[in-house]
Amino acid sequence: MTPPVNDHQAKTPVWEARADLVVIGSGVAGLTAALRAQALGLHVLVITKAAVADGNTRWAQGGVAVVLEHEHDLDDSVAKHAEDTFAAGAGLVDEAAARSILDGGPAAVARLRADGATFDSAGDGLLARAREGGHSAFRVIHAGGDATGAEVERALVARAGDARVPVLEHHIAVDALRTPGGRVAGVTVLDSGGVPGVVRAPAVLLASGGIGQLYQATSNPEIATGDGLALALRAGAAVADVEFVQFHPTVLYTPGARGRCPLVTEAVRGEGATLVDATGAPVMAGVHPLGDLAPRDVVSAAITRRMVTAPGGVDDHVFLDATSVAGFAARFPTVFAACGVLGLDPAVDPIPGPPGGGRHQGRPPGRRHHPRHGQPRPALPRRPGLPGAGERRAGRHLPDHAALPDPGPRARGRRRLRRPARARRRGGRERRGHAARGVLGHAVKGE
Repeated sequence: MTPPVNDHQAKTPVWEARADLVVIGSGVAGLTAALRAQALGLHVLVITKAAVADGNTRWAQGGVAVVLEHEHDLDDSVAKHAEDTFAAGAGLVDEAAARSILDGGPAAVARLRADGATFDSAGDGLLARAREGGHSAFRVIHAGGDATGAEVERALVARAGDARVPVLEHHIAVDALRTPGGRVAGVTVLDSGGVPGVVRAPAVLLASGGIGQLYQATSNPEIATGDGLALALRAGAAVADVEFVQFHPTVLYTPGARGRCPLVTEAVRGEGATLVDATGAPVMAGVHPLGDLAPRDVVSAAITRRMVTAPGGVDDHVFLDATSVAGFAARFPTVFAACGVLGLDPAVDPIPGPPGGGRHQGRPPGRRHHPRHGQPRPALPRRPGLPGAGERRAGRHLPDHAALPDPGPRARGRRRLRRPARARRRGGRERRGHAARGVLGHAVKGE
């Protein structure tokens, strides 16, 4: 049993370290940024509250939406992908940022493959492609059938290990250190035994995931408790879009279940599965032109409205009828295994599932702001030295997202990445810190 820690002990650091950049979180966003910054010559330290591979990324199933050259539907294009994204965003999309992400998609996938990620093949030498909610074409590449996040995280963790990126596991970032002028200058951390430490750095990147554990049912792991958002607020940063929480339409229903529930990827619906209520009536009929492949927020809202009416006496879930999906076990091995634990066979049994808390779109404000009903959002104060990434910088495609790729900082930022100024042998650590802030002025997105 861990001995109790009093308030004084918790606030008195017993060790101290320094870095040019601290990355909080070890999912796709955090590791991508850490690898890129290290390649530029910065001394990076990744801090993660569990093991390095235990974040949200590994639970993502469906895939990465990207229009690859010579590997797309005949009438598909990056422009059409952008149109789908804007439609799913319902007028709240930062169009310039979304276009930047989509344009950088092929290069992002190339980097992931270069880092060792293996995507499923269609058997003709091309990558297999699926369709998900909000998409008008088959453009979602995937790995392991329905284990895309696990494969991406495996590759990035292995790459970080090969590159010897320092990772401080089982430590939680608690508070930001600040200079007298208000710039963030590092973080205080606690280990699993409550022992405090300090890491000083001129830039801290928040890539700590979302807030899924606030909800009874969520697709997020147990560590998704909003720590990065809380740290930003305590540091005096304003946050935006906190009310936007994306609910995944289908997590596997278990009576009385709390916390992380197995996800049932919307790619199942992309293969022809349909949502029905307890009476067998279709849920999405007449709701949206895309039917069961409407954007996630539309589908989740339709399911919630249907549950309120308690058709057939069932008011806490609907069903996903995937009995028409050929080769379900091979195409969706993760979902099939989760169903098997409950004694379900998707080939003959409808899959019970309610919506569950998923991606959080709230974030510290960046340089760009979303139009809201045609009006620009008022500028919000920023906390220098505290950029965000992944779910901590997700607001650019509200209120829904469309499995967008992670283009990395180069594709996102207005400024091109450059090697730190220390290579010029002038300015020392402070100029390296300036380079870190330039590199991460626009953060990466992960899922």
